[in-house]
Amino acid sequence: MKPFRYRIILEWSDEDAAFVARVPALPGCAAHGKTAEEAAREARGAAEAMLAVLRADGDPLPPE
Repeated sequence: MKPFRYRIILEWSDEDAAFVARVPALPGCAAHGKTAEEAAREARGAAEAMLAVLRADGDPLPPE
């Protein structure tokens, strides 16, 4: 698997009773999970999808 070069921030949310993972370089890119690993994996998947759309549209990618 190719290394993921964007930072993922993990936090516990009492309100959601779940881990929340955000990718700060991609506003709005966040995911939840029962474990930190699950949340990070879901956030990475969402980020990769967002990056693919940016590439397809010819938009610049955020800095890594």
